[in-house]
Amino acid sequence: MRILAIQNYPSTPVGAVGEVLEQSGARVDVAHVYDRDPVPTDPDDYHGLVVLGGAQSAAEADNDPMLNSVMDLIRKFHAADRPVMGICLGHQLVVRAFDGPVHRLSGFEFGFSPLATAKAGENDPLVAGLATPHRMMQWHEDSTGLPDGAVHILAGETTPIQGFRLGRATYGFQGHFEATPAILETWIKGSTSPQRHFGERAGIEFERVRREIGEHAVAARAFAENVTRRWLGLVRG
Repeated sequence: MRILAIQNYPSTPVGAVGEVLEQSGARVDVAHVYDRDPVPTDPDDYHGLVVLGGAQSAAEADNDPMLNSVMDLIRKFHAADRPVMGICLGHQLVVRAFDGPVHRLSGFEFGFSPLATAKAGENDPLVAGLATPHRMMQWHEDSTGLPDGAVHILAGETTPIQGFRLGRATYGFQGHFEATPAILETWIKGSTSPQRHFGERAGIEFERVRREIGEHAVAARAFAENVTRRWLGLVRG
């Protein structure tokens, strides 16, 4: 079982999702497309696709040849009925790939916002029956609507569309359930977006998020393990 992961940014690796896939017997090939790796043009060598996050804006993807190529690849995997998992920027690129809307939030969602299973998600193969509220890290400035025909499966207060399914097995998740505590600490130490939004309060917000990591890391990992294993079940058919 071969899974292709598209890494769009240096600090957004496949993280817990990759760990669970490999523990479950899948091989994960990572294309570092931010660093001169070409975006593959054909899904034939792979059974599923994971598209990761990044600091880019999907709202401006039409002006970014790399992101355009990623969206084209998403459409090809979907057309071939090979499962897709988009995370944060990846979620937004799935939306854009199928002509859905992406827009700027009025603020910045930062931290472990509690999420609910949407009504249609109660029967979804990935999230049905999982304990709520769902916990996963939010770190984003953009939000989305739904592509035509998509099923809304996860909901949040700040960002209503936190998860959706299109067709049998093309998924988007706004939250970062792939991000381990170590990855999140790297982001906290290296990102400028919280300072841009919070200014002098950024240090206070970082400490809040560090406390939330301690409180919710176990639940976030459980979500990542459950959803990734169930998604791999769709890959296996």
